[in-house]
Amino acid sequence: MGPPGEKGNQGDQGIAGQAGAQGLTGATGAQGLSGPMGPQGVPGPVGLTFQGVYSSVVNYALGDGVSYNGADYVSLQASNHGNTPDQMPTFWTLFAQNGAPGAAGVPGLTWQGTYASTTNYALNDAVAWQGSSYVSLIASNHGNTPGVNPEDWSLLAAQGVAGTPGATGASGQAGPTGASGTNGTNGATGDTGPAGAVGMTFRGAWITHYGYATNDAVTDNGSTYIAMLGNNSQEPYLNSGNGVWSLLAAAGTVPTFSIGTVSSGSSAAASISGTSLAPVLNLTLPAGATGPTGPTGPQGPQGTSGSGGGGNSGIPYMSVYHSAPTSSVDYYSVNNSTVSPSPSESASLLTWVPAGCTVTALNVYSQLLTSTTVTLRELATPTTPTNQATAVLTCTVTASPPSTTCPVPDNTKVTQGYFVDFSITLANGPTGAAIWTALTCN
Repeated sequence: MGPPGEKGNQGDQGIAGQAGAQGLTGATGAQGLSGPMGPQGVPGPVGLTFQGVYSSVVNYALGDGVSYNGADYVSLQASNHGNTPDQMPTFWTLFAQNGAPGAAGVPGLTWQGTYASTTNYALNDAVAWQGSSYVSLIASNHGNTPGVNPEDWSLLAAQGVAGTPGATGASGQAGPTGASGTNGTNGATGDTGPAGAVGMTFRGAWITHYGYATNDAVTDNGSTYIAMLGNNSQEPYLNSGNGVWSLLAAAGTVPTFSIGTVSSGSSAAASISGTSLAPVLNLTLPAGATGPTGPTGPQGPQGTSGSGGGGNSGIPYMSVYHSAPTSSVDYYSVNNSTVSPSPSESASLLTWVPAGCTVTALNVYSQLLTSTTVTLRELATPTTPTNQATAVLTCTVTASPPSTTCPVPDNTKVTQGYFVDFSITLANGPTGAAIWTALTCN
């Protein structure tokens, strides 16, 4: 046998056979066991629910916030009832302290025009009187003429000195009358100017259930806010910046007002300069030459008396008969014989003095055998008078002589709008005895 022959060349690739049919899907396996539950997460912080000003009758929940005595506290417990925040640290914790109050501002001056003796002026009211200007130094400033009562009024601007009249020019000859000119055409009506800015109205400390108007200003939690629109029961520091309230001054910062220039002019005017925290009020007050004093008018007629009221606005002089008291203290009308035994006191014997008056005379005549004390009393209202009366003037008359003119201290006044009556204090007197009183209150 001969040796093997050489290897032949590789043959061509054969044609692939067709794919076999898809096998059937196997059955689903059984459900696996559930894994164990994960650990409980850490509780998140409790949110604060602000409940407004603290009230001892409210039962607060955990996380409730309140304001108390200028500071803010959060409740540390549920069912937190009757525990004062700044005294019970186990129930409350401080989360906001009120800032220190700023320095008190200088009160502004209120211009009231020409002085009137019938007006009751307040502290810092300013008036014009006989060419000069004055500012009130007291409250309830009534019937005190500026310029003669320096304890009640202070001079703001004195009357200017009248200028020297100019020389009269020589009279020239009248020229001929010129021809009448042609009437010009009416000019076009100008555009309406923009509306002036509305001033701020300060309402004091914010209170709930009060209807505030736009531009009302209040204090809340030590800060000052201004209303951007009308609202009710929307607390400023909780609604600042959302279109209801806007912050004017943060806690601890109070604007300080001061008086700048005060000058005389033809009419009253005022302007404000400085900054929002240090505004300066500049005033122009009217002053002019004093006119001649007019003649004194005739004495007006005396007012008539009536039950519960005096003539005009004061109490004119008149002699009034009173029967002897039946108890240790009886109450009498000052201008008629109405009487009310102690301890009761009828409103029908009270006399109303709507404009107030100054006592100038009190005379008493008594037929009683013992010393008698007559007291002029004033009352703010006719309701339960015995609980409100204060003594204006007291007069004591002895049995001999029976008539007394009581001394009246200067500036003895009955308050504007108050009511008056007499109390007569006595033990016993003779049958048919009487007392007469005569009061003058201008």
